[in-house]
Amino acid sequence: GPQWVEREDLAKAFTRGSDGKWRVNDGEITGWIGKPDPGYPPGDLQDRLYAAMLNESVRCLDERVAASPADLDLAMVYGVGFPPQRGGPLAEADTRGLMKVVERADELAGRFGRRLEPPARLREMAGRDGRFFQGGKEP
Repeated sequence: GPQWVEREDLAKAFTRGSDGKWRVNDGEITGWIGKPDPGYPPGDLQDRLYAAMLNESVRCLDERVAASPADLDLAMVYGVGFPPQRGGPLAEADTRGLMKVVERADELAGRFGRRLEPPARLREMAGRDGRFFQGGKEP
């Protein structure tokens, strides 16, 4: 494992809040691993992770790795740990609006690399104001 895990001062990286929950002292760990904070806004980091996950989810549908949007979202919630209150990456895309998701992914791809560009299926669906789930049901 990483060398910092064996540090004697590892406990300094964690503090218990007044609510009893453990919190990570990011600054402490960042100093140990020697990588400076890139200074990206949290929204960029979250949206980059989401865009990559959504793109792969759509590719899984295209390649028939998952039989349906519901199956894929279920697997992402129970298998990967996607936040259940959001329903899964495809349901989240419906909530955000596919056109907004595509526009944000294009903006991020321009700054961080083509790997974030939305797949053709997602662009096509956004262009016709499509959804993965229609009124709570799959198309």
